[in-house]
Amino acid sequence: MKENFRKSINDFLKLYFVSCQQVYDEIGFDKLPNKQFKFLKSIYKDDNMTFTKLAEKFKLSKPTITEIISRFIDNDLVYKENSIEDKRVYYLRLTDKGKLLATSNELESKKFMHNILKKISEEEAQILTEIFFRFGMEDKS
Repeated sequence: MKENFRKSINDFLKLYFVSCQQVYDEIGFDKLPNKQFKFLKSIYKDDNMTFTKLAEKFKLSKPTITEIISRFIDNDLVYKENSIEDKRVYYLRLTDKGKLLATSNELESKKFMHNILKKISEEEAQILTEIFFRFGMEDKS
């Protein structure tokens, strides 16, 4: 019983990772390391993100942030926009590709859900929902 359960959980997780890869294949970009992904998400959430704010938020040096942003610019994920008020300040903006990647976790979960629902009935989906809900409730206690 335990071995079958372990294997089924592994298969379930594999489906998640396959779903994630499908999303990255669809948007034409390899998955970013988690460290870098969080920078994109921060830029996405803050319309006034600057190099300095990003460095302060993640407690990194400005040269480190500059290097990361340069890679993002090279990969067409981010561009710099000069501030109207202070020409020394650049706001970091996401390209369409950058926005897509910054929100890819939502796309991943939707793709995963779609892939699961192709394999199970509505009743089975309801049972899984109830099981997962219990895990979510335990984490909040």
